[in-house]
Amino acid sequence: MPPEHIGHQIHGKGPVRVIAMHDWFSDCSSYNSVLPYLDMTQLTCAFADLRGYGRSKSIKGIFSLEEALGDILELANHLQWPEFHLVGHSMSGMIAQYIALKATSRVKSVIAITPVPASGLPAPAPILQFLEDAARQNDESARQIVNFMTSGRYAESRYPDIKVQKWRESSTEEARIGYLKMFGESNFAEEAKGLSTPFLVIAGACDNEAHLEAALRETMLSWYPNAKLTVFQESGHYPMQEEPVLLASTLAAFLRP
Repeated sequence: MPPEHIGHQIHGKGPVRVIAMHDWFSDCSSYNSVLPYLDMTQLTCAFADLRGYGRSKSIKGIFSLEEALGDILELANHLQWPEFHLVGHSMSGMIAQYIALKATSRVKSVIAITPVPASGLPAPAPILQFLEDAARQNDESARQIVNFMTSGRYAESRYPDIKVQKWRESSTEEARIGYLKMFGESNFAEEAKGLSTPFLVIAGACDNEAHLEAALRETMLSWYPNAKLTVFQESGHYPMQEEPVLLASTLAAFLRP
């Protein structure tokens, strides 16, 4: 039986209702650096932890798109939000697209931060094995992923170590492996093409090739007629930590009533 609602934290008391989801490497605490800069008189934000992460760490699952769809809609029902905006980061950017497709009448807009497109991120077997090793217990491989996703700009800092430590603490191995399969094998792009929901797609100029502006223009910007894209020039894959003030301002401008 699914839980009544997944773990979450509410910030703000404003009229604009937002559900925000996290990426593969962290729970929703990854947005903590952004919170001081958001106008919470205008927003009510529910920062949701997907199954196996954060406040939902003890909740078992199969870690699929359909399961995440059900959990987010259950959360919205619990909050008594018939409509809401969605924020998705990386793997949950893919989930946000799926929710917008399957629950179009409820999703007012999507902000997709360095997102996995609806076509997923298939990879050769050796790369998948590398990612799975990182997800299980190989901290050195996990640090390499963080550096790869940020063009190596923070390799001499403690940032990669902190990211890996947070990943281990905030999630279960089962969830990390499950979501890897989700975004590595799922593909609903043909079904999603033409989706009219407003999208703001955020790319980082220092991200890896699969998430750069050119790749996102070939996928999401070509699929969704009401999508626009902005590029954060000093950010890699994690703009909520790399450029939190800019992200807060960008979110506020897009979500302005």
